Amino acid sequence: MPPRYALGEWVAPLPGHGHDGCPAGRVERGEECAGLADDQVVMVLPPGGMPYVLKGSELYRVKPPH
Repeated sequence: MPPRYALGEWVAPLPGHGHDGCPAGRVERGEECAGLADDQVVMVLPPGGMPYVLKGSELYRVKPPH
């Protein structure tokens, strides 16, 4: 089962999944999606950037910037 992310957690795209250009950011929204093998759809908001959406299985947790 893919990991679940909570609002406010810091995440970044997993390397090698085609999203290497997307920066790390905070989870702004996460919704369960049964149509994606019970994966989560996650909206990520990088600092000063545009939000983007990825599947939870394409992300990993990171430490927030200081």
